[in-house]
Amino acid sequence: MFYKAAWIILTIRTMYLSLISLISLFTLMRQKNFFRHGISNRFLKFRDGAFTDPDSYFHNYAKIV
Repeated sequence: MFYKAAWIILTIRTMYLSLISLISLFTLMRQKNFFRHGISNRFLKFRDGAFTDPDSYFHNYAKIV
């Protein structure tokens, strides 16, 4: 009887830890996507502003994207 109860407790604990690790992995992936898209969007906005001025230092970078 003790072994069955211990097995049930360990199974529940393992499932709980697996769920926590999946949630944290999903959160980490979302944060990476957020920063990746945020940086590219910021660069594109900057390209439309300062990069369009031919006298600007950043004008050469407008050709990159």
